[in-house]
Amino acid sequence: MSKVFKDDPSFTRVSLISKGTQSTPPPEPGGQDRKPLEEIQSREPGRETSSAPPPKETPPEPPAPDIEAIRKEAYEQGKFEAEQTMQTGLQTTLDAFSRACEEVDSLHKNLLEQSRGDMINLVIALSKRIIGRELTTGRDVIVDTLERAVELAIKHNEYDIRLHPDDLSTVEEMVPNLINSVQKLEHITLKTDPNITRGGCKLDSSICTVDATIEAQLETAREFLEERGPSCSTPDAPDSAKEDDPLSK
Repeated sequence: MSKVFKDDPSFTRVSLISKGTQSTPPPEPGGQDRKPLEEIQSREPGRETSSAPPPKETPPEPPAPDIEAIRKEAYEQGKFEAEQTMQTGLQTTLDAFSRACEEVDSLHKNLLEQSRGDMINLVIALSKRIIGRELTTGRDVIVDTLERAVELAIKHNEYDIRLHPDDLSTVEEMVPNLINSVQKLEHITLKTDPNITRGGCKLDSSICTVDATIEAQLETAREFLEERGPSCSTPDAPDSAKEDDPLSK
């Protein structure tokens, strides 16, 4: 802001407005504002310089997955794997069952072989108990044994019969009938022997001896069982035993 002194002779009036307008000339068209305009145009979208590379083509979108085909494929794969697993497990079970059957069969044979002697001893022991009970309850045992022993002997006119002393009275009663029942039997001599078990006897003649003692009959049964082995339990065994028993002929 200037202070104007009207009466000052050295004062020279100067127009500030005119100087201001003259010191700042108007911009020439296409001058200083050209560069900012080019920068603005280059920044606008869609405007690129000629040196920029061409835009790349957008690849096509992949087709949508077939859900039904994927589901079916997964089902078939799962079914196949399940069948393979089941087949493997079944084969393992069959192998184990086969081995178990073989072991049971082998064990059965071993048990039969190992218990064969025990079974024979058991049969003999039961026979002794049964025979002993019959001897204490009846008199028919010694009578039947003696008749069979005489039938097995070779026909001769004289026999010596050895038997237990307790059976003597029973046999004496049957001697007359026994002599009459056997052809060419003329004389029987009864002899007591305490070593002979009740119910058994030994018949001696000049040419033969018939051992009809209980021990001999049990030993015959033992030999028969040992010869037959496990097969003695078959239905045909009793018939064959009867055929091989000399006292049954």
